[in-house]
Amino acid sequence: MRVALASVDNPYIIKSGGKHVHLYLLEKGLQYNGVYVDTYYYVPSKIAFITKIFKRFRNKYYQFKSAIDKMIKFYEKINFNSYEIVNAHDVISAVGIKGNIILTLHGYFARETINYGNYNEKEKTKIFDYAMEIEKLALKKAKAIIKVDSRLRDYVINSFNIPENRIFVIYNSIDTENFKPINEQKKKELRMRKGIPPDKCVILIPRRYVKKNGVVFAAKALRLMDDNDLLMIFIGRGPERENIINELGSDKRAIVLDAVPHEQIVEYYQLADIILVPSVISDDIEEATSLSMLEGMACGKVVICSNIGGMREVVKNGQTGILVPQKSPEDIAKAIRDIKRNSELRVEIGYNARKYVEENHGYISHAKKFIQIYKYFINH
Repeated sequence: MRVALASVDNPYIIKSGGKHVHLYLLEKGLQYNGVYVDTYYYVPSKIAFITKIFKRFRNKYYQFKSAIDKMIKFYEKINFNSYEIVNAHDVISAVGIKGNIILTLHGYFARETINYGNYNEKEKTKIFDYAMEIEKLALKKAKAIIKVDSRLRDYVINSFNIPENRIFVIYNSIDTENFKPINEQKKKELRMRKGIPPDKCVILIPRRYVKKNGVVFAAKALRLMDDNDLLMIFIGRGPERENIINELGSDKRAIVLDAVPHEQIVEYYQLADIILVPSVISDDIEEATSLSMLEGMACGKVVICSNIGGMREVVKNGQTGILVPQKSPEDIAKAIRDIKRNSELRVEIGYNARKYVEENHGYISHAKKFIQIYKYFINH
């Protein structure tokens, strides 16, 4: 079987975020299962850097539309006829590719475009409308659509009237050989190397600083707790960084770091005691099968996450993790205290979480699910 994977994002350049990790692991998993794979990631033209100089003189809608149009034209020029399957991983590449495609989507393109940007109301309307047009074109074109949770499936059915029999749900995967538990001695050594006190209860928030990730609510929760043995480590980048820092104030129990390459982030999971994923519903966007959640679980940690989206489809509350109401610093603070004070429960949940991820989210078995869909559409 010959398969082409296409995306406007290159996981070998951008080594963080759920979509990028998914692409890298899918390629690796398909090859492990004997599939021939080529990848087609968007490469900006040589004049792209010149265009950037003039961006400040353009309105944001024009910037957005121009960037999307260039990406679509990039894919229009590629001949995919030698492949049995072309699997696009975003709506932009899907619109540009000629012929039949299988489309894998990791989120809500139009909604996330607005949520991640800094636009005025007029810009929001124009950008959202154009993004929805692109999203609609891609979804109507695809022979099959793979979504990473059932809520995203329902979104496609209800918002675009796509027949249910064209949509499949395959939850995200991770590399369980890389993301794995370590013993207490190695944990202490890791903390020493990174300058993290060995006696602190470390809460890791490995999230992009955007509205939908709700990171500011972790900062609010810290302010509700007077425990001196806590240390919150924030890792990410994005427009909400300033709000997070302002909320934390001068609290010495928090460290706000920039994004860390994906191959290095595993050590932060391993040195932590609790992983916090405080996502919120923002601009009608709900968290899918959070990669941060799965990676934390794979490392045998207690993951506290919001009771929304794909996270509540994965986590069994009190067994494989802890679910809390969204936008509730009080509930986050209570969950942290409860887990911090109950070491037996912490160990039990961590063990169950690791076992669950090993059995359900390994990247090799994940790739086999894609192969089954590929084969079905080759034969039909």
